[in-house]
Amino acid sequence: MMKTIIVGGGIAGISIAKELIKHKQEVVLYDSLKNTASYVAGGIINPIVFRRTTKSWRIDEMLPEALRFYSTLEQSCNSEFLKPIVIRRFFSSEQESETWVKKQKKEAFKDYLAELTEEDSLFSEVKNEFGSGRVKNAYWINTKKFIEATHAFLKKENIYQKETFEYNEIDLNKKTYKNIPFNRIIFCEGHQVKDNPFFNQLPISWTKGQLLTIRSQNLYNKSLLNRKCFVLPREKDVFLLGATYEWNATNYKTTNDAQSELLEKFNYISNESPEIVCQEAGIRPTTPDRRPFIGCHPIHKGLYIFNGLGAKGYLIAPLLSKELIESILENKTLNSETSIQRKVKH
Repeated sequence: MMKTIIVGGGIAGISIAKELIKHKQEVVLYDSLKNTASYVAGGIINPIVFRRTTKSWRIDEMLPEALRFYSTLEQSCNSEFLKPIVIRRFFSSEQESETWVKKQKKEAFKDYLAELTEEDSLFSEVKNEFGSGRVKNAYWINTKKFIEATHAFLKKENIYQKETFEYNEIDLNKKTYKNIPFNRIIFCEGHQVKDNPFFNQLPISWTKGQLLTIRSQNLYNKSLLNRKCFVLPREKDVFLLGATYEWNATNYKTTNDAQSELLEKFNYISNESPEIVCQEAGIRPTTPDRRPFIGCHPIHKGLYIFNGLGAKGYLIAPLLSKELIESILENKTLNSETSIQRKVKH
């Protein structure tokens, strides 16, 4: 059996690898370890988009598949990286509070919006001018633990190669890479797609996200707090504060401006002046219509892309990787919203 080559070792590449293993395919994964957003990401699986209090895209399909994916991988890797959390959203206006009340009564939201209680409106642990609401069925993935555990598992299976992929070593006529025969190559290299001569014409942008790890002895630590930013409890007195969205980024550097922005947003939740433990940055691959690019190259039929997962990669990668592999191996039709054939405005 000829190999499937995967390029990229973040959540996109890992989910593709797991799906191919499930289908008993021979796989090799090349990973350059260059600033993967999957390693730095907050790893929050949130079923609600707070901007308009709407459900996250295809959440009723995405969430069950994601939970199956991570619980199976935890067993394979003999590790734990998935944790259920409560997200407490602090309303920014009376209107948002009223919208929440209307939505929570709808059948479609019953699994995600907790019914408002007196405690939600009076919650006094942090600033709470307009009341708050709780999101159910939310999760946190310890991303560093996830990446390390899955890479170790793939190494044990002789799948993982810590090596920069060299595009000029592909021979499309012979279907070989460095003289090794392949069946197909699936590119999952995130923002590094800009270096990919086969898919770099796709409108995938660099969006930098910066996070702070902070220490505070007085901050509420029983749930994730959200208002203009998120504050995620990690361990005793340690929290993750994020995240910035810096469009059309050109580098991976952390900046003082981002630190100031995050601390300013933190003031909408608390008057504390937390100790900054560290600052990190990652580059998200984003698309103009916020939908990934998935599918086969229009000319070179053995080349595929799985990219543009944006800020929700940990939620959407498990189901979308399944859909891509089923389209390849079982000839199922890909969702038109994610097809690379769709027209998007640059």
